[in-house]
Parts: sequence; structure tokens; C-alpha cells
Amino acid sequence: KCKITVKKHTYKAIKRISATKNKKGKTTYKCTECHKVYSETTIYSPSASTVKRDILKLKAKYPEGTKWTTANHYTWDASIYYEGVTCEGGGCVAFAFMASDAAFGKYNKARKIDGSGWYNKIRVGDIVRVANGGHSVVVLEKKKDSIIVVEGAFNNTVHWGREISMDYIKTSGKYLVTRYPE
Repeated sequence: KCKITVKKHTYKAIKRISATKNKKGKTTYKCTECHKVYSETTIYSPSASTVKRDILKLKAKYPEGTKWTTANHYTWDASIYYEGVTCEGGGCVAFAFMASDAAFGKYNKARKIDGSGWYNKIRVGDIVRVANGGHSVVVLEKKKDSIIVVEGAFNNTVHWGREISMDYIKTSGKYLVTRYPE
């Protein structure tokens, strides 16, 4: 005969290094019973107001009416489509990923959200593919029945503040790309 006592392992955070736009964070935990230590990487999780503020900083360099066409290019991490690959794109997509990088930095991976009701998950900073998949916009504000966006290659310029109805998003939108952690 023997007596077995099972103790629940309880881990307590003993050190936190906050994630920022361009630096991964780390939280270290220690078990109060066996003293085992482990660490987890943390990802930047900004508020909607911080995301909007950081995107709006682009307005100084790219004010309303700045020429932006398919000839304008930007390179970004394309792991949403292909693991470990970077993409260079032009036009509206290039501007959208540039704005996304300005808000989220280089470590927050992009995730594509589509399927039934995808538009209900739209948040500030998300890239929304509209015009039946032909144009990308970045959300600056989400209202009850619409979104306010910034976009490149809108009549060959940068355009700030266009309001797009949710009815249009539901019928003409295809998906969104988000950089918020899951």
C-alpha cells in the first residue's frame, strides 16, 4: 500500500517584458510547488485608439490627394499567404500593408478572416478587401453601420476618411486581414 498525493501545479508570473510594435515581449513563470520555470513570448496587443493614432501619423507624409498608384510599391511579410515569404505589392495593397505595419510593427503576423459573418469581426487597423476583391482599405474607425477608412490608389491618390456602409461591405467585401493577436 502507498499513499499518493497529487498537488496542483500553480504557476506565477515572476518577470514580464512588455511587447512593443517592434520588439517581442516575454513573460516568465515559476511553479509554486516544484519551482519549474518556463517563458512565453508575448505579442503586441495595441488598443484601437493606439492603432488609429499610429496610422494617422502617416498623414504627415501622405496627406489627402498625394499621388499613389499601382506604380507605388511596398514590401511586407506575406506569411498570411505563404510561410516565410515577403511580398512586394503595388497600389492599394501596398498602402494598406504600409499602414498596417505602421500600426502593428513587424512581429504581429497577419491573419485572413473570411467566411460567414467575417465583416462582424472588423476592427480599427484591419485591412478590408472591398469592390468584389478589387481594392484594399484600412479601417480608421468602426461605426454601427459603417467604417471610416484610409486608402491608397483611390482615383490614383491617397484618400483619408471615406465612409463605407456595412451594407456595401456585406455585398462587395471579400475578407479582412487583421494583425491583432488571436
